[in-house]
Amino acid sequence: MDTVKDYSVSIDNMSIAVYDLCPLCKPVLTVVLLHTLHTTRDTWLEMSTLDEIQQQGHRAIAIDLPGSGQSTGSSSMIRNKTRFMSQLFSKLNITQPPVLVSPTISAKYATPLVFSNPTPLVGAWVALAALGLGSFSADDFNRLDIPLLAVYGEKDTKTRPVIEGLMVKACVM
Repeated sequence: MDTVKDYSVSIDNMSIAVYDLCPLCKPVLTVVLLHTLHTTRDTWLEMSTLDEIQQQGHRAIAIDLPGSGQSTGSSSMIRNKTRFMSQLFSKLNITQPPVLVSPTISAKYATPLVFSNPTPLVGAWVALAALGLGSFSADDFNRLDIPLLAVYGEKDTKTRPVIEGLMVKACVM
């Protein structure tokens, strides 16, 4: 594995911890990885996800969300998650809309970017057992202008029925 840059950026008096791994050549895409309630950015490093993304020619960024891991502050300090994520992307020098990977509870940072903006701030969204999708309609999903990969497990009793219901409604309409 190439050297992972380990640094922090400051947003609204919070320090946000970052792992950043760039390919040797100009990256094709930037992939931003959020984490679950009980994990941190370390999970993506330990699972070699950052390395795998980098080996495919992409920039891989994993952050500790506010109040998790090495980041300070808390989620409750962020009134506008779209503004927070936009500032984060700017501080990380992300110039093209990234692929955003948001497992479970971290979807609360992704959904405002995906559903609330006329101009998408993300280029694609990978929703891993993303919580909170039930508050969006099939019409909301049909209006998305970006690729969406929604992943859930066979034993997932919360996300699976919501996604399957939305898929049926979206396909019928």
